[in-house]
Amino acid sequence: MSTRSIKKILKPESLLLGGKTVTQSLPAESMENHDPFLLLHHAGPYKLNQENAHFYVGPHPHRGFEPITFVFQGGVNHKDSLGNDSSVEAPGVQWISAARGIIHSEQSSKKFEELGGDFELIQLWVNLPAEQKMKPATYIKSDANALKRIPVPNSSKSKLYLVSGKEGDVEGSISNRTDIKSMMAFLEAEAEVHISLASESSAMVYVLGGQIEIDGQLIEGQDLAILDHQGETLQIKTLEDSRLLILEGKALREEVFSWGPYVMNNQREIMEAMRDYNQGKMGFLAS
Repeated sequence: MSTRSIKKILKPESLLLGGKTVTQSLPAESMENHDPFLLLHHAGPYKLNQENAHFYVGPHPHRGFEPITFVFQGGVNHKDSLGNDSSVEAPGVQWISAARGIIHSEQSSKKFEELGGDFELIQLWVNLPAEQKMKPATYIKSDANALKRIPVPNSSKSKLYLVSGKEGDVEGSISNRTDIKSMMAFLEAEAEVHISLASESSAMVYVLGGQIEIDGQLIEGQDLAILDHQGETLQIKTLEDSRLLILEGKALREEVFSWGPYVMNNQREIMEAMRDYNQGKMGFLAS
């Protein structure tokens, strides 16, 4: 089976979010999205003590896509207009399908704020197909005791978690509307992993920290490697201990109109989203 190579490496830019500096790798100046992936933010790693162990993004709406939080270090609490109020500790995931509308907030979990320590997460936006955009919103969480492990050959300290999608005979713990494959990896130096990919899918690898090689090309911390569309196998070799987010999805090839927290298929739908939020049709969430 042929292996994927790298089409492009995107470097991040910095911005302020939740009172902390985060990096944005997608969208980038040279690439608006990697269909169906719309946005990737990396918060951390921060080493926080009890006095400043606080990360907070207040109530805000979403419509038309899936905002997903991958917690690599620390813990996150989520509240939303559906009535959910839950925390997840690393490694864990909070998966929202905003669909026709949800209001949510995120902040560091009570457990993390009591203990302090290292804090790091990824916020990923995945587009929903047009027929899914006005379905009811949903929320799912999964933490370490629920995430599925994929063995890493000859590397006892490495941990590879299948969050969603399928790898071999293993099904991810989260079933999602976009059918993307997502994996969180904590790999020791000189580990090698082979990931199966669907033909012509959209795939990318984000390096939170460390150094890896794909097809002999070096990717360093905070690099987003966009893969080409040819080949059914992704081969990764680590040069040092590394933390990775591995993503694969099927391109929707639909028009994308976005404004702030809304991602729809045309300008009229954006205006409707703004109206529905202002009229309370996405629910309510106190700060």
